[in-house]
Amino acid sequence: MSTSEPIAQPPRRMQWKPAVLSAIHRLVSQTGNAVFTRQQLIENELDEIVRQTQSIGKTPASTMDRVHQELVREGKIERVVDGVFRFLPPSERTVVVATTSDGGASPSSGAKTTASVVILQPRNQAIRSLMVRSVLQAIQRQVTKHHSEIIFKDQMIHEELDTVISEAHCKSINPRSVIVSALRDLCRLGLIEKLHNGKAYRMIVRNQE
Repeated sequence: MSTSEPIAQPPRRMQWKPAVLSAIHRLVSQTGNAVFTRQQLIENELDEIVRQTQSIGKTPASTMDRVHQELVREGKIERVVDGVFRFLPPSERTVVVATTSDGGASPSSGAKTTASVVILQPRNQAIRSLMVRSVLQAIQRQVTKHHSEIIFKDQMIHEELDTVISEAHCKSINPRSVIVSALRDLCRLGLIEKLHNGKAYRMIVRNQE
């Protein structure tokens, strides 16, 4: 009596929200930075999201944008500026009952890693991503204030240092060096461009809607 071959099962279709959230997990794990851009996610993960969801629509990027909005409302990611987001590990998430609050999350021992998701756990990584977010917002304020996409590092530090340190909850004994490190991260993310050997920077991402 012949043994029949097992019938291969078609891949299970994922819903859009878990597919997008998994893609964000993969991206931040690969880059080592909780801050990511919409364009990064499209270039690196959109094809995989479409494959997992078995989407046949013509505008998957628009669907992904709607999911982003839902994830922001649920407190799983944070919108930094237009087209730029920050993944929030569980230790920084809050449960929204009726209203939202801008208050910072209390420090904890860090997020635990599950079997299928790699989450940025070290506390200094969370501080680093907060600083990147705060410096990017400071750059946007400088761009608006001075009506120029070129910002000068020393001028920004002079005008924004106290605000950035407060927003990022940074207690470094050398906050200038932490800001310079955040500027390097933003360059690697493709959000700013270094000019004049690091004395100035040009804003690249302002609106990716």
